[in-house]
Parts: sequence; C-alpha cells; structure tokens
Amino acid sequence: MGTDTSSSANGKRIAKNTALLYVRMFLTMAITFYTSRVVLLQLGVNNYGIYSVVGGIVAMFAILSASLTSAISRFLTFELGKGGGPRLRLVFSTSVWIQMLLAMAIVLLVETGGIWFLNNKMVIAPERLSAAHWVLQCSLATFVINMLSVPYNAAIIAHERMQAFAYVSLLEVTLKLGVALMLYYPPFDSLVFYAVMLLVAAAAIRLTYGIYCKRHFTECHMEARFEKGLMKEMLKFSGWNFIGSASGVLRDQGVNIVINMFCGTALNAARAIAMQVYQAIGGFSQNFMLAVNPQIIKSYAAGDKDYTLRLAFQSAKLSYFLLLCLSLPLLMEMPFVLKLWLSDVPDYADSFASLMLLFGLSESLSIPLQFVNQATGRIKVYQLIVGGMQMLNFPLAYLLLRFGASPDSVFVLAIVISQCCLGARLLILRRSVGLDILKFLKRVYAPAIGVTILGAMLPFILSRCIICDNWGKLIGNCALQFALTVATIYLVGCNRAERDFVREKALALWSKICRRGA
Repeated sequence: MGTDTSSSANGKRIAKNTALLYVRMFLTMAITFYTSRVVLLQLGVNNYGIYSVVGGIVAMFAILSASLTSAISRFLTFELGKGGGPRLRLVFSTSVWIQMLLAMAIVLLVETGGIWFLNNKMVIAPERLSAAHWVLQCSLATFVINMLSVPYNAAIIAHERMQAFAYVSLLEVTLKLGVALMLYYPPFDSLVFYAVMLLVAAAAIRLTYGIYCKRHFTECHMEARFEKGLMKEMLKFSGWNFIGSASGVLRDQGVNIVINMFCGTALNAARAIAMQVYQAIGGFSQNFMLAVNPQIIKSYAAGDKDYTLRLAFQSAKLSYFLLLCLSLPLLMEMPFVLKLWLSDVPDYADSFASLMLLFGLSESLSIPLQFVNQATGRIKVYQLIVGGMQMLNFPLAYLLLRFGASPDSVFVLAIVISQCCLGARLLILRRSVGLDILKFLKRVYAPAIGVTILGAMLPFILSRCIICDNWGKLIGNCALQFALTVATIYLVGCNRAERDFVREKALALWSKICRRGA
C-alpha cells in the first residue's frame, strides 16, 4: 500500500510539473519563433549564419562543461533521494568550485585554439571577420556565465521547483525578444550589438537564478571549502561522461562547422532555423522528461529498481507520442510553415528541419534510458560504447560532404546512428540493471513504430489533397492531422489498461465540466 501511495504521489508531482513546463513551453515557443523571425530579418542570412557557426566554436569546448553539468545534476538529485543532509551543501559548494576552475580552462582554450580556428579555417567574408571576433568574445563570456548558473539550475530541478524554472525561462525569452526588437535601431554594427546584448541578458538570468536559490534552498550558499574525495568522485564520473558530452557536441556543433567548411554560412543559417524548429517542438517531450528525471534518479537512490524501470518505459513511450503528435502535422506542411514564419527561407531549411524532427523522435526513445544509466553511476562501459558510436557523426559527416553528398545526408546519418545507440543502450542496461529488452520492444518500440506508420498515412494523403496556401487551410489541416494522430495513438499505441485509464480520466473531466455548466 505504501509503495502504491508513493507512486501515486510521484505521478501527481510529475503531472503537475509537466503541466507547468508545458505552459512555459507554449509561451516560450511563441516568443522564440517571433524572435527568430525578427533576428533573421534584421541580421540577414549571412550574419545569422556567422553568429550560429562562430558561437559553435565556443560550444565545441562545451564538451568539458557538459560532462560536469550532468554530474552535478546527478549528485544533487541523488543526495536528495537519500534524504539530503549536510552532504548536500558540500555537493553544491564543490560543484561551484569545479565550474569556476573549468571556466578558466575553457577561456584559455578559446582564446588560443578558438581564435586560431576562426582566423585560419572558417569560411567568413574578410569584411565581417572583425564582427566575428566580437561574436566569439561575447559568446565565450555568455558561455562562462551560463556555466556558473549550472549548479543553481540543477538545484531547482532536483527540488522539482518547476514553477520557478518556468518563470525564469519566460524572463529569459522575454529578454531575448527585447534584444531582437532593439535590432530595428542598433546603435552600431547589428551583429556585434546582438552578441553584446545577449551577454547582458545572460548576466541578468544568472543573477536571478542565484537570488532565488539562495532564498529557497539552504544548500545553495557558496562556501570556501570542498571535499577532495567528493571532488575526485565527481570528476571521475564526469571524466567518463566526457565521452558522451564530446560525442553530442561533435554531432551538433562539429557537424555545423563541417557544413560551414563545405557549404558556407548560408547553410549554417538554414541549420540554425532547423534547430529552432527542433528545439521548439522537441521541447515538449524534453520538458516532460525534465519533470521525470528527478523521479528516476530518486527512486533508484531509494532502491526501488522496479519502479525506476517502469517509469523509464512509460516515459519513453509517452515522450515519443507527445513529440509525434506535434511533429507529424509540421512534417506534412513544413515548406509553407517556414514561408509564413520567415518570409525569406534559406535553402535546405525545410529539409533540415524535417530531418531534425525525425532525429528528435528517434532520440526521445533513448532519453529515459540515459537517465537510468546516470542514476546507477556506472557509466564507464556505457560512455565508451554509446559515446564512441555517437562520435562517428563528425568524421562520417566530413567524409560524406568531402565526397560530394547532399547536405541532407549528415542529418540522415545522425538518425541512423541514433537508432544504433538505442540498441546499445538496451544491451548495456540489461546487464547493469536487469532491463528486459523484449519487454521494452513490446511495450515501447513496437507501439511507437506502429503508430508512426499508421498515423502518417492519412495526414500524408490529406496534405496532398488540401494544399495549404493560407492560414485558414494550415490551421485546419494541422488540427485534423493532430486529431488523427491522437486517435491512432489511443487505438494502436495504448494497451487495454492505458485506454481504460484515458477513458476514465476523460469521463471524469467531462462530468466535472457538466456539473460546472449546470
């Protein structure tokens, strides 16, 4: 009875936090889409591409930070799962010290290797090289500020205070909108001005996170001490995690630089647009997983392995279906949507965006499995195998473009490798936590594939029969395609127990509405 009560309470907490994050997501998506339109129009395709690819140089060095970021989040959440205590404050202080030392190392790397790469390898018009240097310096400063915010962000997520996280995120996108609107009347070079103002916005967000955490969480007070044993443990964890972080950065920012080397800044702009679409739509499933992640780690820390795996299976399936509902209508109408959004659409933007959404669908099945592995703390074999496979994106993308393949091919490559990594994760977790692969394939993978194939048929036919040429047809098409996808998920993707649960909740909601109406 106690376990059922605890699971029910955890489920309600996840649902509440997910709802808060979705409200935040709807608002931030609307603001971000408008902001991107303004920025692209005011900067122009080439300046927009320069900002994307030069900022990517700094992001290349994020392989050092990203590995520690996941370590900080895992250790804070794990300590909370064990009940907190004095060690929680020590974990936080140690995290801040590690981030500060790492920030200094990254500044040194960028100011040497990054500047050399910008001057000698990047394809940028000579007259824009000075502006590109400003972008590099501002991107580096912004990156360092965001690094120092990581322990505070991790504390908010570990405590599951998603309301605060949502409010600060809304403040962040609002500030970015303000920066975009200021581009209509920039006091100096618009690209340089944009980079400087984004730095100012990042500093304001860092200050906000710090004030909130110090007021609400006792552990979030920096101390001039750290424990060598704990630092060694965190660095060891992040050392193996470095492989996975490096593979992700090479797949994203590394491939972006390869695109610049062979295709120029115009296609970097197209990829940046595709990333905006992917982050906006994929954010719905990512926000759901953001709410689930603390529960996966805490349940494992408490020794409830069965609940950990059950939650991972359920969240993988649900996050995929959430993303599919939003992605299918957009996939069918991508060219017209981009035209309405941007007016001047860069070449390849529609195909890049469509392939990025398919990549997001593939990755959504793996994210809960990543959290389970992080919870165990045994990541050496996992990172060597999965991280090594993901690193293949960078050299293979280079070879594809070097031998004349279409720029689209690098995104297809990422999808193929993503599916191979999913198989590797299942095999590794079968050994480490006893994950039942056949059960995963039956309960998660098979329903996902079945719903995708059947759910895409009618929307595809519909999009070919009713050609969108105005807002009305677009909204009508997308609404109908969304409804058809939801119906397919209910009939094909859900088992009997899940359909009974959905029907019960729908009837309860309808009865509540009727009572209020009466």
